[in-house]
Amino acid sequence: MLPAFVLRAIEEGVSLQEILKEHNIYLAFAKLSGRVHGLTYADSSGYYLIIINENLSITAQYKTLLHELKHIIYDLPKMKYIVGKDMNSNIEKEADKIAEEWFKEIVKKLRKG
Repeated sequence: MLPAFVLRAIEEGVSLQEILKEHNIYLAFAKLSGRVHGLTYADSSGYYLIIINENLSITAQYKTLLHELKHIIYDLPKMKYIVGKDMNSNIEKEADKIAEEWFKEIVKKLRKG
């Protein structure tokens, strides 16, 4: 199920970036290595910075954002940090799976109008 704040952005037509800021999540785009789609930096005061590779397609950027949000919502509260050097690890595979499910939900909701 989509996070409530993502759903709010869709249903109310509010900027997702503005809603993310309300939750201390900031979004930036940068030219990253071709193998790096994105990353999240979490500081000790509860602020998050998601950096997305601007060289990716728009679809890949959205999926990467959702992947990183999965880490913030479900993984980081349980562990202090995640270093995703191995994209075949269970935590990364699960984030990809959830991101894909969320992306499909978003597309479905947007098509319904």
